[in-house]
Amino acid sequence: MNQKTKILFLCTGNSCRSQIAEGWARQLKGDSIEAYSAGIETHGLNPDAVRVMAEAGVDITDQRSKHVAELRDIAFDYVVTVCSDAHENCPVFLGKAKVVHVGFDDPPRLAANATTEEERLAPYRRVRDEIRSFVQGLPATLSSKDRIATAVTRFAEGLNCAQAVFSVYAEDIGFDHDTALKVAAGFGGGMGRMASTCGAITGAFMALGLQYAGAAADRQTKEANYACIREFADRFKARHGSLDCRELLGCDISTPEGMKQAMESGVFKETCPEFVRDACEILEEMRQSVTTTQPSEPKE
Repeated sequence: MNQKTKILFLCTGNSCRSQIAEGWARQLKGDSIEAYSAGIETHGLNPDAVRVMAEAGVDITDQRSKHVAELRDIAFDYVVTVCSDAHENCPVFLGKAKVVHVGFDDPPRLAANATTEEERLAPYRRVRDEIRSFVQGLPATLSSKDRIATAVTRFAEGLNCAQAVFSVYAEDIGFDHDTALKVAAGFGGGMGRMASTCGAITGAFMALGLQYAGAAADRQTKEANYACIREFADRFKARHGSLDCRELLGCDISTPEGMKQAMESGVFKETCPEFVRDACEILEEMRQSVTTTQPSEPKE
């Protein structure tokens, strides 16, 4: 029997959003997830959260508001922070758990000025349904968000854009980390800082090849991989209009003047992380949609 994934849903007062998430996880994913919730404070169980969950057929009356310190001895696989305050103040004693932030609106705050019961309950019902949709994708969606966050962090820590993207996905399928960094080392800055194809894109191309291309030099495998590359390129261009580093950054970093402009404008800190994140998001989307159907061999 496979061991269940231990997930802690954390918010400020363990009153509403984290309680709803725990309730849904127990209801929908009890066979694969061991769900808990807690807060960095305790505000008591919100009665409107209890009510809207009951409307959806989930009874959370036996749940209670807990301080996260009560759960310090549990070895969580993931801690999901569902509000920004909890994310910013996530306790450090949570061991090796991966912390993933998935923010949801705060129903009590949105309902504060409601003049009728229906107006008051409306944000609770909306957030309840949003959390349900999120929980339905667990635990796979947490691995996805963790990979994306890791790539962005690695870029911020000094890896080039190609290395940041490729290393995460290479490791995910068992490829050596150090080798992945060496393979992608020359592709940053639009390939050797030539301001050509964005490194986040070439890193993604390598990841697609590593995962989906075969070692054999048969035509069908080659065409299938090319189709994946074209699909990725189309998705990235739909978001940003180009694959070219010069056009994406608005300057030519292959020249001293362009590099100076890029440094002064802060694009490496503000814009490039967006490309890394989007490249990873597209990879995740494509991984979710991959089927066993291969493109037919093109006719001569």
